[in-house]
Formats: sequence, C-alpha cells, structure tokens
Amino acid sequence: MQECKHPAIAFYADADDMAPPDYARKIQASMPTSCPIYFISPGNYGHNWMGSRVSFWANLADDLYSDKTIIINGNEALLGTG
Repeated sequence: MQECKHPAIAFYADADDMAPPDYARKIQASMPTSCPIYFISPGNYGHNWMGSRVSFWANLADDLYSDKTIIINGNEALLGTG
C-alpha cells in the first residue's frame, strides 16, 4: 500500500469480526502522509457490509474516479494518516 501512486479507497467496517477496525487503523497509521489512500468506514456494520450499502461505496468510488472531493459525514475525507 505504501507504494500506491494513485488515489484509492480502503474500506473497513466498525463491527467487522473478521477484519477488526483496529487492523485498518494500524495500517493507516503506518502510511506516509503522502499516501493517496482514503481509509473509510461506513459505520457499525459487519464483514459483508458492501452488499447492503452499495450506494455508499459506489458513490464514493464515482467521486474518486471523477476527481471530486471525498466527503464523509459532511467532512472532507483525509488521505494517508489523516
């Protein structure tokens, strides 16, 4: 991930027992501030949340590919260790 040169989104879920959010936060903390990866959670969902929240991740992916600002809960999402 540290070698990533293009903007990307790493999704994680707050209630994921298979990949707990602490795991994602540890990865995020290890990223350089120049890392072009957004770490984003949809909230208190389990491991298979993407099937029930398609509009959440699809809209963010569309914004990413359209070079729009990524907004989460009314705030601009931060890259890397943000």
